[in-house]
Amino acid sequence: MNKSYKRTNREGQIELSANFIIVIVLSIIIVVGGLALFFRMKGQAQTLVDTLDSQTQDRLKSMMLNDNSHIAVYPSDPVIGPGDSQLVGVGVTNNFDTETTFVIDVISVQRLVKGASDVTPAPGIISRYRDIVSTSLKIAPHAQDVKAILLKMPESIKGEYIYTIEVNSTSSTPPLATRYGILQVYATN
Repeated sequence: MNKSYKRTNREGQIELSANFIIVIVLSIIIVVGGLALFFRMKGQAQTLVDTLDSQTQDRLKSMMLNDNSHIAVYPSDPVIGPGDSQLVGVGVTNNFDTETTFVIDVISVQRLVKGASDVTPAPGIISRYRDIVSTSLKIAPHAQDVKAILLKMPESIKGEYIYTIEVNSTSSTPPLATRYGILQVYATN
């Protein structure tokens, strides 16, 4: 009986260690698959942010041609739900004779207060945009290009917000940044 007990105990140990190895292998497969899925979705989200549909691109280019302006934004008055985000397109025409890099920044977010004669800065938003929204375009001489900017509406306070977008041109010799234009987007939630 003692031999039978030892034999059963060894078989149980082997079975337990085989189950343990299977669980470890399955756990590693699930973690690796989850990470791969996460990074793939993150890459697709960035691609979505960087691309605009062709209708928006065409609209921006026609706005710049019709108004004879070198920068434009579309849509300029989106309705965005509290805490939601929306892409807006910023179009830039390079009026210089050389290939130029343009830097696009959201420089301020302000909330319009009804009945007041001024606007108040939206709390906590400006610093987030300084970290997130800064993108650049390299454009050939006398050509146009469009870049998408993701605007995020605050969750807490409803109202109208003014997003001020600054476009700067940079020159490589000497390295200078010159204000190329200012755009404003009036968003409502």
